[in-house]
Amino acid sequence: MNQDNFNKKHLRLILISLLLLFFIYALVAHFLDKKYLEEGKTLYTVGVVNDYLSQGKQGSSIEYSFYLNNEYFVNSNDKGKATENSIYKKFRYETEKMKKLLVGKKFFVKVSEEKPKYNQIYLSKPVAVDFQYEEGQTWKTIPSGAIEN
Repeated sequence: MNQDNFNKKHLRLILISLLLLFFIYALVAHFLDKKYLEEGKTLYTVGVVNDYLSQGKQGSSIEYSFYLNNEYFVNSNDKGKATENSIYKKFRYETEKMKKLLVGKKFFVKVSEEKPKYNQIYLSKPVAVDFQYEEGQTWKTIPSGAIEN
């Protein structure tokens, strides 16, 4: 009986520790995103959606890629922010429909100048078909007329 109590206490301690570590990780990630994307120096570039996955009510994941300073970046946005304020929000749980709507389409990506691994794609800012740019080109703000209506 003492062995069972001992094992249950250890299991509880391990579970609480894992939850605490996950919470700390999420908190640090949130503050780093805020530091580099909201408070730091940022640029905009053009990215292309490569894939879309929906995990139901748990959220979605959008894989996208872009060039910056002759370097190729692939990122996955699974925070749910990408669909905010976009026409795609109502379809975010319909994986196949979202894939058809998004894969291959170009959108503006906000990138930290200091640490480009901190970036955010904006599905509410699709690149206009007639907008001309060079691969990897950046702007301090999105140029007027560059967003598709």
